[in-house]
Order: sequence, then structure tokens, then C-alpha cells
Amino acid sequence: MESSNAVAALIDAIPGEVRDRIEVLWGKQKGGFALLLGHMLDTAAVAEQIWDHYASTALRSRIEEAAGHPNTGRQFFAFACGIHDVGKATPSFQRQVTHLWDNVKSAGLDASPLLRSSNAARHSDAGGRIAHDLLLKAGWSDDAAGWVCRSFPRTLSQRPHHA
Repeated sequence: MESSNAVAALIDAIPGEVRDRIEVLWGKQKGGFALLLGHMLDTAAVAEQIWDHYASTALRSRIEEAAGHPNTGRQFFAFACGIHDVGKATPSFQRQVTHLWDNVKSAGLDASPLLRSSNAARHSDAGGRIAHDLLLKAGWSDDAAGWVCRSFPRTLSQRPHHA
């Protein structure tokens, strides 16, 4: 399945009621606002392309090992990359833009236990905690969940700039 078809299938698999609610979550501000779900799915699609065309054999082997099941490395890598900004779904991040926060509240997401499970100031820290909890609840091994979540703290865009 090509990446664009995979992304379309993922979006189609989300029940309409849920999709309507999560489509109010924003994830990017540069040059306008982008929906968080779209950004995360785009990232997963790019990860698939990296896997298919650029990832070394050594990297693929390590990811296959972390995935814990044979021949699931590509999906694991795409998923791990795709959820990198899940921490932006928290109130502490969504509140940064008042009129967009109003949309989140109107959708009833301000009281969601998932969104409230982490109110950390850094969306990367919150995302790591949210992802780790969800992956463990979904039956992932602690090793696999930890491997994914170690990628969350301090992405390149969040590192301090040195003069």
C-alpha cells in the first residue's frame, strides 16, 4: 500500500464522531495553523518513505528488534514517528492560542482524561508520558514502548540555540 493510500485508510478508519472532535486540535503555527492529526499522519507517511528509500540495514534491524515482531519494523517506525507530537493534544499546549482553545473546549476535549493525563509545559515530555502509558495499555512490551518514548524529549526544534 502506498503511503498516501495508507494515510487515507487511517483517516477513514477513524469513526466520524471521533474525527470531528479531534480535528479541532492544532499542531503547527508557522504560516498558519495546521491540524495536529494531519501533521502526525504526514509524518508517518514521510517515515514510510525514509524506511523504503533511505534507512540503512543496521537501522532497520534495530527497529525490527525493538518492534518485537518479525516484519513489523516499517509499521513500527511509521507509528513511532507519527505520534511524535501527541503531547500537543494536551491543554497546556492547546491553550496557547485562545481562539483555537475555544474550539477545543467546544468539542468537549478540555475535560478528556487522556488530554489531562499530562499537563507538562513541554509537549515533548507530555507526549512521551502519554505514548508510554497508551502503548503499555495496548499490550506493548516495556522495551518497545520505552524505545518509542525515548525519541520524544528535546527534538531538534526545541534545543536551545547557541550564539
